[in-house]
Amino acid sequence: SWRGYSLVTLSLTSLALALAHLPYFAPETPRWLLSRGRDSEAAAVVRRMLRMNGAKNPQQLLKEMREAGRRLTGGTQSVTKSMMLLAKSPNLVMRFCIICCNWFGVSAAFYGISMASKNLPGGIFFITGMLGLAEFPAALFMQVAADRIGRKSTYLTSLAGSGFFMLVLALTSVWAAGLTWVIVALSLASKMLIGVSYLMAYMWTAELAPTSVRGAVLSISSLFARLGTLFAPVLGHLDVFIGKEFGPAVAFLVFSASCFVIAGLACALPETRGMPLPDTAEDLLKSRRANYRLTDSTDEKQNTQFVDEEKSKESDALKPADNAIDAA
Repeated sequence: SWRGYSLVTLSLTSLALALAHLPYFAPETPRWLLSRGRDSEAAAVVRRMLRMNGAKNPQQLLKEMREAGRRLTGGTQSVTKSMMLLAKSPNLVMRFCIICCNWFGVSAAFYGISMASKNLPGGIFFITGMLGLAEFPAALFMQVAADRIGRKSTYLTSLAGSGFFMLVLALTSVWAAGLTWVIVALSLASKMLIGVSYLMAYMWTAELAPTSVRGAVLSISSLFARLGTLFAPVLGHLDVFIGKEFGPAVAFLVFSASCFVIAGLACALPETRGMPLPDTAEDLLKSRRANYRLTDSTDEKQNTQFVDEEKSKESDALKPADNAIDAA
């Protein structure tokens, strides 16, 4: 009834409001403070962390922070310069486009399976609930597999596996529609594996982007994911346009094809497990030369020249970082 629905909604809203204040008690991360030029605040946070953990000699860590302060510039200027560096490299621009395409395709397939649940046997409420429960093992599997076999392998394997199961699901829904539990099992397997890919995209994208523009890269990628979500209802309700006999099968075929296409594109992205996170665009350019095969020597020379010019301009601006950290 609507009363029960209202009580559930009120309970969830009250819980969210009760927890909304917790982030204000958490300190800001020192890496982000350094990237914004707030070196004294970063040093204060580190001293507090060391004091809470019983450490008595923070000099080594503060020395590393001082080095990080030299590498990170502050404010909007850092983001602008980093974006200029990334834009000057065609290979890195292509990498960013691949990331956006993957977010678009993964999001469309992830939500599209849920939208198409009304076409699966067993009842829409039962299937929707089971698809939601499938996300829990997906989250657990992602955490384990990401550390064991790597980000790239986890992403590609789960994406290809989801595409395979959706392909089988499309064929089964047409030629073996009576195998109810087989269809349900295939849909759950597809949902779980695409859920692994969806969660893995967040971690992998964050590690591919440098600290200075990580938030911007994730925001733009999430924008493309929302665009992919817009297509999910249309693809999930193709039975309205082409009939119930072939509508669900065509929808799953489209989702399957998108999984295989974006998995092929993602093969060009490097593995990030065990690799240091890039703090600046310069770090990303250096790691690109080591891990990215599609490299143009002329592009490398132009990027190196641009980096040297920018570093010479920033050398004077980064000197106050040492004084600020020592004073803290």
